[in-house]
Amino acid sequence: MEEKKQFFYKWDNMETENVGGDYSTAKGPVIKGEQIQVSLVTKPRGTGANPHTHPNEQFNYVVKGTLRATVGGQEEMIGAGEVIYIPSGVVHATIATQDEDVIFLAIKDTRHGMVGKAVDANAGKYYDENFKPDDDK
Repeated sequence: MEEKKQFFYKWDNMETENVGGDYSTAKGPVIKGEQIQVSLVTKPRGTGANPHTHPNEQFNYVVKGTLRATVGGQEEMIGAGEVIYIPSGVVHATIATQDEDVIFLAIKDTRHGMVGKAVDANAGKYYDENFKPDDDK
């Protein structure tokens, strides 16, 4: 009997994963196709990712909030309705501003997983001052 393929997804019914490894506060469900993977990522306000890289290129479409994004040494504030392009192998970091949590679609090819590699393996997750969770203070 042929296995039925899943073509339709509801983010609210999916399990949340750590999509940011040890260097980021990013969490969200992931949908993986044959060549593309997509995650609906949430970063709590005042938190984010330390500089990292991965071999797959990435697009981030901001759905809600504002990200302070640095890609290849260029920094921009990226708000809802805007897109960040991150070429493969380029160092980058994204941090939710202190105003509100950020939600964005992270779209990557499947040559590598969602999690990359931190530039500084000892950096840990990024937190603005006074935004560390109670168990991390």
